[in-house]
Amino acid sequence: MRTLPVAAPRRALGQFFTAAPVARLAIAAVAPVSAATRVLDPMCGDGAFLAAAQAAGITSLTGVEIDAVEAARAAQLHGAAITRGDALAPGLPARLGTFDLVIGNPPYVRAGHVDPDVRRARAAAIAEDWPELPRELIDRVARHADVAATCLLRALRFVRPGGSFALVVSTALLDADCAEALWSAVARIAEVRALIIAPAERWFADAAVNPMLVTGVARRNAPSSPRLLRLTAPTEVAAREPGLDAIARHADERRAEDAAHWGPA
Repeated sequence: MRTLPVAAPRRALGQFFTAAPVARLAIAAVAPVSAATRVLDPMCGDGAFLAAAQAAGITSLTGVEIDAVEAARAAQLHGAAITRGDALAPGLPARLGTFDLVIGNPPYVRAGHVDPDVRRARAAAIAEDWPELPRELIDRVARHADVAATCLLRALRFVRPGGSFALVVSTALLDADCAEALWSAVARIAEVRALIIAPAERWFADAAVNPMLVTGVARRNAPSSPRLLRLTAPTEVAAREPGLDAIARHADERRAEDAAHWGPA
């Protein structure tokens, strides 16, 4: 996909668009997929992840995008159904339903840059998504963490039971003040299977973050012992073959039971 200049509106929305090899890596990490796999990117931008899914043979493509220009670009993908709107809007999961695979790159916006009333509304929306989660966990994430953390919980709501997810987020979510609350919440609703980083590359040249790909399955209260993969080959090479085992052949690997030790440093 193209490289865009970073303008103030993009920064306000936390938009940092995804290079094609990173999107392909996300699809490879959740293989196998098929034409019938129903895919959603709830913060789809210009459609990089949906394009990667389409290239893998998937034909059921759905996206949500708040930016009108980028939503129009994503809609140019053949067969993609794009909804223009806020991925964190109340009631959106009820309208869209669940999917076999949820992919994407949530926006990077620090909580302090978001109006407190908006944060409270988002906390209420996530509480509606996950009534079984303790409200104090949701409040700590939605009201005090980076917006990407809130988007992660919302994205998981779109995954059908047993379905998969592959999301690019900042490694800061592993050690931020709200990390314990975030991953405690995630552990109740999903099994994290892999965290993948590319220490020799900058996936987002214009973003002051160290990104990682988080993959897993929507499975409640399942123990997570994710594969922590540090790519030793270019992302483009690691993404060529489907499956975590294939990706691991291009990475240093370790495992960690406790989310406090997931940091792939």
